[in-house]
Amino acid sequence: MLLNALGGFPVSFLRLMPIAPGIVGTGMSDRIDAGMAEYKGLKPGKAWQEQVDNIPLERSQTPEDVANPVSHLASEDSNYMAGQAINNDDGIEVLRFSNFYRVSTVLLGIL
Repeated sequence: MLLNALGGFPVSFLRLMPIAPGIVGTGMSDRIDAGMAEYKGLKPGKAWQEQVDNIPLERSQTPEDVANPVSHLASEDSNYMAGQAINNDDGIEVLRFSNFYRVSTVLLGIL
């Protein structure tokens, strides 16, 4: 889709690397928490804390946590990287995979 949007722009020098952040604490997350707290009948802050409690690193990301790999990718230090999706998600993806692996092995009778 991005390449289509660029039209005839020469793209031979582009290195596309999406960043997949986790749960980032910002003003928007405060609004999300307020909506989820109201929906679930919880006190403000409780819905957000439930999400944070499931993060392996035991804290939400800061905007700086998201910006750091972006800064790295924009630097010469990453000049040989291309086409990689960067999971900057507090270990959530690892947790999902480990839970999937655990359930799969039990269901398949491996463990």
